[in-house]
Amino acid sequence: MDAKFLLVGHSLGGFYNRVFAARHPKQVKGIILLDPRIPSYQDMKFAKKIFEMYSRKDFEPDNLSLYHLLANMERTSDYVRQVLLSDSIPILDVMAEIGPFQDSNKNERFKNDQRNLVNGYKNRRLILAEGSSHNISDDKPGLVIKEIADFYRRHLLRR
Repeated sequence: MDAKFLLVGHSLGGFYNRVFAARHPKQVKGIILLDPRIPSYQDMKFAKKIFEMYSRKDFEPDNLSLYHLLANMERTSDYVRQVLLSDSIPILDVMAEIGPFQDSNKNERFKNDQRNLVNGYKNRRLILAEGSSHNISDDKPGLVIKEIADFYRRHLLRR
């Protein structure tokens, strides 16, 4: 396949982008992440705690897929944590100002994981979506469109 992809993912979509990019690094020309989950040991612990709070009975039949997603999240985070991204793939992480959790410590961990993803790389960048909740594309659609267009011009048109 000779396609060249720009991957864009929100939250858990960051996991899927990371796996795809690791499996097909020559086809991925860049990744844009919108307030992504970043796999880490802390994320694995968090996923386990969240799942332990629920029982299968807590989920309506139409939402059983969410139950199974949560049931596998610790293992999924561990798998994705071990997937190495090519240093040659440029990444833009658009971080929400207001994290997805009620607890400020959990939000700070979430933000620190994003900072760690980009720190030390020349082709990775983090920007703050000021005033945005975790749902950046709903809160700041103009910012998302602008950043995708700028990233495309900067990284994909040059190649």
